Amino acid sequence: MSSRSAILQAVKQNQPTVETLPDITQPDYALKFGTTEKFAEVLTAIGGRVILVDETDDLKALILQVYGEEADIVSVIDELPFKPLFPPGTEDPHVLENVDIALMKAQFGVSENGSVWVTEAEYKVRAFPFICQHLAVVLSRNDLVPYMHEAYQKISGQQYGFGLFIAGPSKTADIEQSLVLGAHGPKTMTVFLTQ
Repeated sequence: MSSRSAILQAVKQNQPTVETLPDITQPDYALKFGTTEKFAEVLTAIGGRVILVDETDDLKALILQVYGEEADIVSVIDELPFKPLFPPGTEDPHVLENVDIALMKAQFGVSENGSVWVTEAEYKVRAFPFICQHLAVVLSRNDLVPYMHEAYQKISGQQYGFGLFIAGPSKTADIEQSLVLGAHGPKTMTVFLTQ
């Protein structure tokens, strides 16, 4: 027997057992991933932070409590006026290079991987969620989906120029295999989960 035949025969004899894919239509799968607690657990595990906002909380006051009264917060949320995206009289994206805290909404979140879905409708300028030091996202608990399959079904009919899922702060382990947060984008990501 040639070495080629021996190798192919060995590969055939050592095949892994066939595993059936999970049935994601089952309620227990949706319950496993479809909770606020699961979203918070996963986002926290990947370096993010979740703050639960009660109905009685003043969201603006809570954000100032988290970041401090003197925080330099740029907001693209009309209902939460902090510092505007652009100073009056300019729309030059280069002025965003010094954004400390970027505050924006997300359309929905995915409990399975702790990500949020955003498009240009939410952040206005593509660089906004990436150029800041700290990313703050406002998301309703009612807008959580359990897993990515449902997320892709949700966005399949949308019209948008650019959209993406953001999960946690920027991170890399390329440099000496040490995890570095904020290497290519925000150092932190905080999701304020509202009622």
